[in-house]
Amino acid sequence: MAYRFMASTILYVVSFILVVVMPLAWLYSVTVFWSLISLLGGSVGFYVIILPVVYHSLPRVYGFSLALSLLLATSTTGFAKDLFKLSRPPGAIAGGYGFPSGHATSVSSFWGFLALRYPWPPLIAFTVVFIMAVSISRLALGVHYPRDVVGGVLVGFTTATIVYMLSHRLSVDKLIYAGLASSIIFLIASLLGYGIIYSPSVLLGLSIGEVIASRLKLYREPGPLYGILGSITAAPLTMLAYSLEYSVGVSITLYTMAGLLALIAPRVAMYLRVG
Repeated sequence: MAYRFMASTILYVVSFILVVVMPLAWLYSVTVFWSLISLLGGSVGFYVIILPVVYHSLPRVYGFSLALSLLLATSTTGFAKDLFKLSRPPGAIAGGYGFPSGHATSVSSFWGFLALRYPWPPLIAFTVVFIMAVSISRLALGVHYPRDVVGGVLVGFTTATIVYMLSHRLSVDKLIYAGLASSIIFLIASLLGYGIIYSPSVLLGLSIGEVIASRLKLYREPGPLYGILGSITAAPLTMLAYSLEYSVGVSITLYTMAGLLALIAPRVAMYLRVG
């Protein structure tokens, strides 16, 4: 099955990095070691690459649910940071508020959902170890207090659990419209000074893309190779939007287009190839 191939490939690649690359990084510098762990677990760039690949490897309802889990959780964390305004440890090199940890939220919501949906023992074990490693990395780098990473894990896994339950109770169309409504609410909150624009904008683009796909009857999952096209399409738009975040309107538009094209491009490419 596509998801088993996808899961195995991702686990092999990430496990190779953890088992081979990370010890070398540790020998070079402890800081580099923890920075790489942190980068793998919670950076925007990592999920820009991996999310489209996994999304298009899963049945439509679970691909969208995975994205909804990740983007809804990180939107919630962004809102909570500006709501509680709890500072980071003294001397932290990261900017912004500390609670909850965005990295802990990301890794818990993404891998947590996959482990709930596909309770394959190696995937469950990997998820637990990876969440712990990323959380510890944020403490080791001195950018978070323990309360921050615990809060991030709770937000991430709680969101993953709720979305997983909803994916069994709601139709895919209802999930899509729930994602659309959530993205608009969080975007409004961010414009009022509470939250981030990246996650809700990408969720808006994915939701619009799924609505368009429904109208065009592009339902089939293209698979991981086509998903790479989604990553290639989304990456430059995301980087451009990130560099222009001082221009909020332009950034929201670019992030939304990144989500839209990451969804549409692989399905259109598969349709043109196989009909």
